[in-house]
Amino acid sequence: MIYSPILVPGRRNERVIFPVTSIMGENSLLQHYTDLRTSFCKSLEICREGYSKSDLHQLRVSIKKLRTTWLLIEALSHGKWNRDEHLALFFQLFDAAGEVREAQINLNIIGQYDNPTLVSYVTYLGEQQTRANEQLLEQLQVFDLEQLNVLDSVLIQQLADFGDEEVIREAGLYAAEGIRHLLETDWFADDRTLHDIRKQLKLTHDVRLIVMKLKHEEKPDELHETFDAAINQIGHWHDYCQLLKSIRKFATDNASGQESAELDKIIACLAAEHEASRLEIQQLRAEYAAQLSRK
Repeated sequence: MIYSPILVPGRRNERVIFPVTSIMGENSLLQHYTDLRTSFCKSLEICREGYSKSDLHQLRVSIKKLRTTWLLIEALSHGKWNRDEHLALFFQLFDAAGEVREAQINLNIIGQYDNPTLVSYVTYLGEQQTRANEQLLEQLQVFDLEQLNVLDSVLIQQLADFGDEEVIREAGLYAAEGIRHLLETDWFADDRTLHDIRKQLKLTHDVRLIVMKLKHEEKPDELHETFDAAINQIGHWHDYCQLLKSIRKFATDNASGQESAELDKIIACLAAEHEASRLEIQQLRAEYAAQLSRK
């Protein structure tokens, strides 16, 4: 087995050893996982030094892609390996990054409204962001890369057993099951269901991308484009969900009189945009079903 040294972010001149190829030879899923892990380590190192919005976004994306790959490996292992310890290791970091991201999005959306009434609410959001940043900075520093190496030493043994043909076949079956679930589920049963649908869309979409990569296919199909559009639109809808919850709570707890009336007008505008997003999602859902009926 060949090993590659990886610099531990935040620890000068300290390196850990991570296996990047198996004794069984070429293994595309192993290489894919190695690439994702390298991307995460790079994002972690950058964010530990101070992060921009794009840095934070990249960190979250790298973790999401790792989670998708863990799920696929778990399915491939047929009960011999599970992702629980990996998920637990990343949970607090990902959760803290999500809190900062939500505060950033809320501030970005509300910044589009030029209304003096919002000054106190913007201050409130700024205080939330400050607290979220403090929590994230702590989680960035305490994240245990050495523990990740310990967990991955077991994971690598599972990956060594998977040939490309098996991975492509099993991943294809997993994606097909995800597609079936998405088609059969009522996306609009409630807000939670629609949020879960976005997670399932992203999982299925990312697994299909892994299959494309292993098969050396470069051109996404029509369904990929619909997945992208639906994921983005549900994300837009979810952003307004979270902002509406936040500003309504603020209005209830802090506003009175004229300020409350002005906030109600802004809330009505936000609710209208929220509903427009829902209608767009309904159209994308119809396109998704039509595309599958042609396959």
